[in-house]
Amino acid sequence: GVDPQLTVEHIERITQLVIDICGTPQTTIGPIDDQQVNLPKAEPVTLRVARAVKVIGMPLTPQRIADALRGLGLPVEEGNGVVKVTPPSFRFDLKIEEDLIEEVARMVGYNKLPTTPPKAPITAKIRAESQRSPHAVRRQLAALGYQETINFSFVDARWETELAGNANPVALLNPIANQMGVMRSSLIGSLLQVVKFNADRKAHGVRVFTPMMLAAAAQAPDWQGHIVNTASMAGLLNAPNMGIYNVSKHAVVALSETLYQDLALVTDQISASVLCPYFVPTGISQSHRNRPADAAPAKPTRSQLIGQAMSDKAVGSGRVSAADVAQKVFDAMAAGQFYIYSHPKAIGSVQVRMEDIMLARNPTDPFAHKPELGLELKRALRAG
Repeated sequence: GVDPQLTVEHIERITQLVIDICGTPQTTIGPIDDQQVNLPKAEPVTLRVARAVKVIGMPLTPQRIADALRGLGLPVEEGNGVVKVTPPSFRFDLKIEEDLIEEVARMVGYNKLPTTPPKAPITAKIRAESQRSPHAVRRQLAALGYQETINFSFVDARWETELAGNANPVALLNPIANQMGVMRSSLIGSLLQVVKFNADRKAHGVRVFTPMMLAAAAQAPDWQGHIVNTASMAGLLNAPNMGIYNVSKHAVVALSETLYQDLALVTDQISASVLCPYFVPTGISQSHRNRPADAAPAKPTRSQLIGQAMSDKAVGSGRVSAADVAQKVFDAMAAGQFYIYSHPKAIGSVQVRMEDIMLARNPTDPFAHKPELGLELKRALRAG
């Protein structure tokens, strides 16, 4: 949660940081209109001294309790055997008496609480031989081919009405996101979302073609197949200023490595490879030319424009043609090679990254071999 009384102060600070970092003489700032609507009202919370002593398990005077709460910056009113606190806006978590008791125990010090052995007898519960533990049930289900998914109990309201037939789902007063506004009554929506999430990351191609290829291999012992997924050297490295691209390409490499291992377990007739090209002169750096006019993005940021210019220069100056890469792919398939590179010399950077990981050292400067490029990029990104 956030202290509602500090919203304006925080916005002012954030605005100042934005102006200091990337503002221009033409940047204008409008006034803040702070509308405080339906804010929760702080209600006084009463703490009974006798109750606190019983729960905490050690003698405490009203004065000591009041001092502990005042030490937290809380306004305290002392009465006859009670202490009353009106929570300030930054302590909206103080709602009931037990909340105050917890704060008192924390301020007194957990290490000072007396150690009182339990008086009730402790008897071990022995599971009957006819029963199985939840873990054993999970293992049995997994052995039968089932998979466990873990997702939120809060879902989109449309899932409940369209998938579960629930016209009146239980709505949350303060959902953590708009698409998680109601309690689910069925797992269908959550399971479909898991399927969609996985299918959106190149897995759909593997899921479609792999079963058909396995079926063809089962029908003809001499049938051979090979799957090639195209990733990028960005799937093995982490160049700056292209985070989203790096993430997507790492996912393709991981999927392909797993596919290679999975196929090796079930057949000798089908294998897989992953192509990790470096800068090849194609139209990939200008792929936005295919974007529909009604889907035009917002104005690119400075870093995006710089990244686009660097990509255009690198791709345009590539000396390995697309035809050369295609031939490398066919040669690798014939040789049963998994990793396919358009520029084998670039593997040196991959080796450095692996050494960084193995030695637990910070990532090596990608421009160490050409420091002038790193300085040029820094100047461009830091310019006002």
